[in-house]
Amino acid sequence: MKLCLKVMTVMIVLMCFSGVCPWLVTAGFADEDCDDRRYLEKEKHHYSSVSDSDNEGDETTGQIALLLLVIANFPVFISIVTKWVNRFFSLGPDWKSLLMNFNRVQKSSLMWLHYYINILMICFVLIHWFLSRCTASVLPEFGLFCVFLLVISGFFTKFKLFPISFKSSLIKIHMHPLMFFLSMLFLTIGHFNID
Repeated sequence: MKLCLKVMTVMIVLMCFSGVCPWLVTAGFADEDCDDRRYLEKEKHHYSSVSDSDNEGDETTGQIALLLLVIANFPVFISIVTKWVNRFFSLGPDWKSLLMNFNRVQKSSLMWLHYYINILMICFVLIHWFLSRCTASVLPEFGLFCVFLLVISGFFTKFKLFPISFKSSLIKIHMHPLMFFLSMLFLTIGHFNID
């Protein structure tokens, strides 16, 4: 059964990636008014809804959102790494118990970062999205949707804002690695496409 789930996950990732690849190849040809196909000036696709001046504030809000995303998910990253080391490396029982104790202590002292800074990060992401939008690629919006779904599902699960019957579905959405992978893939490719 576990092998079947792993195969299904790999197939879903491959299908999602194959759906993204055509957007990567054709993104430079999205503008029909471009005379020279070798070079596409992407600045005309990038506009600010607040002002038509410099995009410094838009870049700053994006960088702040990225920094908050890294800080908020650092305890989760440490937890996943310690669990993988415990599972896949042949360590003695003393090292395994030491890693489990370290993981328990870091989760109890640092998980508040994950709960509250992710909400702050979503606020900066929304400000960044409202200040600067790009018509050349929709991939950042797909990434925004995935990140928003991850944060909202975690928020509703942590603070018990949904009925108990929805809790297992929300936890599956929030903790599934494919959601995080897709959100990072869409955001990274979309922002490279814009820049």
